[in-house]
This record gives sequence, C-alpha cells and structure tokens, in this order.
Amino acid sequence: MRSAAAAWQTGRTVGLVLALAVAACLTVAGVAEPSSSGGYKPGVVLVQFKSAPAAQVAAAAQLSSPLTGVSLQRLVGQHHTLSIARPSPGVAGVAAAGSCTDGSCATSAAAPRLVSLDGTAYSSVPPEALMLMNITDGMSPPDKAAQLSQLPEVEFAEPVYIKRLKTIPNDPFYAAKAATSGLWFLDKIAAPSAWDITKGSSTVPVCVIDTGARKTHQDLAANIKGGWNRGEDATGSLPRPGSAAYFDFSDDAGHGTHTTGSVGAVGNNGLGGTGVAWQAALWHCKVGSVPDQNGEVWLSTDGIIDCYSLCASKGAKVVSASYGGPDFMASELAAINAIATTSGGLLVAAAGNEENDNDKNSVYPASYATPSNNIISVAATLASDELAGFSNWGRTSVHIATPGINIRSTVPASDSSYDYSTGTSMATPITAGAAALLFAAKPTASMAEVRSALLGSADQVPSLAGKVASNGRLNVQRALAALLGQPMPAAATPNTIFVVATSTQYNLLLGAFEKQQTLTTPTAAACMARQAGGSAACRSRI
Repeated sequence: MRSAAAAWQTGRTVGLVLALAVAACLTVAGVAEPSSSGGYKPGVVLVQFKSAPAAQVAAAAQLSSPLTGVSLQRLVGQHHTLSIARPSPGVAGVAAAGSCTDGSCATSAAAPRLVSLDGTAYSSVPPEALMLMNITDGMSPPDKAAQLSQLPEVEFAEPVYIKRLKTIPNDPFYAAKAATSGLWFLDKIAAPSAWDITKGSSTVPVCVIDTGARKTHQDLAANIKGGWNRGEDATGSLPRPGSAAYFDFSDDAGHGTHTTGSVGAVGNNGLGGTGVAWQAALWHCKVGSVPDQNGEVWLSTDGIIDCYSLCASKGAKVVSASYGGPDFMASELAAINAIATTSGGLLVAAAGNEENDNDKNSVYPASYATPSNNIISVAATLASDELAGFSNWGRTSVHIATPGINIRSTVPASDSSYDYSTGTSMATPITAGAAALLFAAKPTASMAEVRSALLGSADQVPSLAGKVASNGRLNVQRALAALLGQPMPAAATPNTIFVVATSTQYNLLLGAFEKQQTLTTPTAAACMARQAGGSAACRSRI
C-alpha cells in the first residue's frame, strides 16, 4: 500500500506568503512598544495531522474532504508557497492551471488544486503540511481547536495567536564616543576589541523577522541580500507567494529597519553608524498588520511561522525576533526547532518589556524550550549595567542581558535617517549581531557552541544575579575568546557618562507607532535613578 506522501508525489500534474519602555533621560528618545495582551485571529485555526497512515490519508484529502466545520485556507511554513487554485463555477477543474495527467480531472471537474510557483499542480495536500483552516460552523477558534484536537487523526489544533513588537569604525555616530551618539553600547559589550578578531562575514546568513527594512538605506544596502513579505494588508490578506508584493519587505512602521541596523549596519563606510557585525548576509522577513486606529501593529503567528521556514531555507545561522506574546503554540515551537535542524540556526528573542518574571509568566517565542535548545532570551540593561526598569527577567527562562536604552540605528524615513529606540527589541538584535560575529570567526561552529560561548562568557554583574541565567551582560570579545579557545579577557570597563542637565525636554513615541509627546524632567540623573528602581515614575508622566 502506498503511503499518503508517496501518493501526493505521484499525484501531481503539470500546469500552471517595544513593549512598554519609557526612558525619559538625557539624550534618550524612547519608544514604548505595545505590551503583549494575547488574542487570536478570528475565524481560523492551525491544524497538524498525525504521522500514522490513516491520519496521513485524511490530511492529503483536505482540499476536497476537509474536517467537519472547517475548510482549507492555505498551507503554513514549509509549504506556504503552494497556492490553492479554486475553479470558477462552470470551469473545468484545472483548466486554468494546466493539463491533468493523474486521471482525477475526469471524476472531479471542479476540484481545487494546489499550484507551486513553477506551475506544477497537485490534486492532494502534502500530508505533513501545517494547515490554516477557515472555521465554517461559527465556533470560536479556541472551541474549534479543542474540538479538532480530540479527533484521532489530528496531532494538534490551535488558534492563531497574536504577538506584539518588543525597539572602532570611522562612522560619525560612533566616533563621537559619547552617550549622545546612541552607539555607547558597542564599547559596553567590548565590540571594538572583538572587531580586531572579526568584523563579520558576508557568508553568514542572518535573518531578521520584523516589520520590514529600508533596503536602500545607505548603511544597509550593501549587507541586505533580500527578503519576503508575510505581513497582512488592510483586508487581512497575505501577499501571494511569487508576486511582487511577496518580495516587497519595505518598512512602513520603522521598527524593523531599526533592529536590522543594530544587527548589521555597514561598518567603516564613513556614514552614520555601525551594526555589531560590519558584514553579514542580511535577510528580512516582514510580518505584521497595517497599523490599527491606535497606531499598533499586530503580528499573526501564521505569517511568523512562514518566516521561520523562509529564514531556514536561506541557511540562516542567526534569526533575530524582537516580538512576543503570552500564548504557547506547538506549531511555532516546531518551526523554531526546525531552524536548528535545517540550517543549524539560533533564534535570539526579546524577553519582553512588561517588568515581568518570565519564569512565572512566559513570553513566546523567548520562553520556548525547543528540543535543540536553540533559543537565547534577551533582557535589557542600562548604561549602569542594571536591569532596565521595563525589562522582563527570569532566573532560568531569560538567558542574558544586553544594553537596550538610547540605541541609535537606521530608520526608514530616508536613505540617511537614524533615530533612537529603547526596549528589549533593541537588546535582541545587538545580541544577534554578536552571534553573527561568532559564526564569522568560526564558520564550522555549531549552534550549541555559539550559544554556549555567548552565555558562558557574559560579564558577571551583581545586579543581574538571579535575574538572568548567565548572571551577566553580553561581552562579545569574551564570547569570541571562549569559542576560539583563547585566554579569557577581563570584563569590559567602558567609561560611559550621562551628563546631568536641568529642565531638558525629551521626545517620546507613545506606543510603537503612535503620536509623539514632549515632556520635561528636572535632571537626567533623577530619571536614571527612577529607571533603576522601576519605570512607574516615568510611566506616570505619559
């Protein structure tokens, strides 16, 4: 008896995808990202069938014989480029897609088909595919998922949960050598000493999943290799794979261009700033909705799962994920683990900015425990090395801390625009850039070796003890030494000073993409003290 997978292959025919962080201090233009509040896309569920023969047969038949109360909308992740061709009434089943050679046209003239980018048509669904199903019987996504999960052929069914966003070269901003440059963090993580060993490599694929990137930016163009759009338009639809929109990852929100620059803005080009990795093969996968009436962007997990697969397809060694939500999803966990098994890739994820203990209240994807152990969860620190008042923490679930306030990077307003942002969204790509340097220095290094080197070499900081698993803050020079088996350098001791100024005004963006407001603080030192003790005082000002 043929397996369903074999039947699918032979049955094809040829024919025609900052959380709240308020830092109202001297030189800080902070971005407050939307906090994670959960929620799910209405009217749809994700379904994965079991690998047993009978279940695989049922999976393959979902185009023509779907489960009760659902219909197949699209495939997600690895198979998302297969589009569903549904004939118009009165039109022969695959006439628009090409001739049919498997004999099915004669018996199912109006049957839908799956069509690949090269025009190959399939009469059945790949049985291992993750499927996005429309709910047709009016049940809520949680109720329908619970009902489908009880079926003997279904491995799991789950709602599509929503996530929220989490924001010595000759480059002039770095050359300023001051907190006002917005690149103070590079000295803090000992990047200049690391650059004596490696400045990165154009052979190391790094994938950023975010709101898009301005690929023509003067500090990004040379490093960006390409990307995709798995974001939703105003109607909630995703671009058709292979279309012009599918490859348009332009950034309307600003968050993604900023994080991309922190990973790998071109270094030593005499322009603007620099990323942690001067050179990298940057790929960007755009996710997120059109900003809503409150200026917020929502990230649907089905699009994110497509991105995980796309990043892995390019051999991504590092994936930067500056977003999160409170909902566990088996499909997302599997897709992240597949990055490790497919490309040996590491996912660097934002711990979140809700002043939350992630050991008690998880934030995903940062809190997933994948079988391959390929996730690094990142908290944010101040220039003083204290945990930022807004940052989440977790003795076991958050792994390392990295600077995350007053971070200046590329933004999409023009090809020469830069701005400041604050949050674990900013700490995450800095850490991802450090991982890219390690892969450049030792191309044969495994994901596990790079992860161990980053966490095992962190500068030990008393205020971080018990807050993150490594008890420390990122030091990329020490991480390189650990990876390469070299003597361990001393902890970084950069001389970063925040100058006290009286009655200074600071611009804040309230919400990741909302209106701008100006406020005044008595002194920068007072604001820094408030941050160290928590962000309640700063929050009261917005």
